[in-house]
Parts: sequence; C-alpha cells; structure tokens
Amino acid sequence: MNVRNNPSKTSRAVAANMRRELAARGLNQNDLAARCNVTAARISEILRPRGDLKLATVEAVANALGCSVGDLFPTPEPAAEPAAQIS
Repeated sequence: MNVRNNPSKTSRAVAANMRRELAARGLNQNDLAARCNVTAARISEILRPRGDLKLATVEAVANALGCSVGDLFPTPEPAAEPAAQIS
C-alpha cells in the first residue's frame, strides 16, 4: 500500500491527535520540530499524514508535547464478543 496516497486509519488518528495537542499548547509545527530535533517538513508529513510513522519520532513528539505516546494513538475499538459455541 502506498502510504502517501492512502494513509492508514492509525496515521490519520495520530495526525489528528497531534494537531489537538499542538492547539491545546499553543504550539505550531516549527515549535514542535525544534523541540523534537526533527525538521518542520517531517512534522508536516506526519500531520498531513504522509510517510511512515516511526516510533522514535512519535515518542519524541509525545515527550515534546508532554503527553504519552498512547495519547497520540487512537483508542482501540472493543473486540467483538466471541460467537456462541455450539455443543
């Protein structure tokens, strides 16, 4: 799958959650990039979302925003209940 043209549900959720955290703290992409020691272009790729998410970058973003990595990922959907067993 081409990530640039078809970002995953997780990538879209991380981007939305990052935007929410940035807004809550009054930060912009350049501020975040400087705090994470990555380029503003890389932050932009994540926020669009384009490109692959790298765990090290997500960890740096979470640290820079003062939140947990889990705050940036979507809440898991509850698992379906197992089908009833037939005896």
